[in-house]
Amino acid sequence: MWTTVFEILAPVIAALLAILVPALVSALVRWFQKLGLDIEAQHRDALQSALTNAALIALARGSKNGATGAAISYVRQSVPDAVKKFGLDDSRILDLIRPHITATRIEAAKTQQPDPEAVG
Repeated sequence: MWTTVFEILAPVIAALLAILVPALVSALVRWFQKLGLDIEAQHRDALQSALTNAALIALARGSKNGATGAAISYVRQSVPDAVKKFGLDDSRILDLIRPHITATRIEAAKTQQPDPEAVG
């Protein structure tokens, strides 16, 4: 009896597998690709945050006391996976920090209130 049931269902099962397996593989491939993109986005966001903080470190130290070295070191220690993922060397990290320094200076200048005593 089971042999007869299997003989009847075998072509149906084979047809279903022929349809479902490629669909499942395709769905898994898309999921893994999305997962990879999500991880890259997390690295990118973490790197941007570290660059902003490094800019604050550099500005706080001023032009002396190894400000750029401390900022680069902060980025390397803060987000080592992102640095490795994007293949960043010290020169490239510094290039990425500079716009954050400029943006931080501009933002600080906007928020400073003029001294009423100085305005005459």
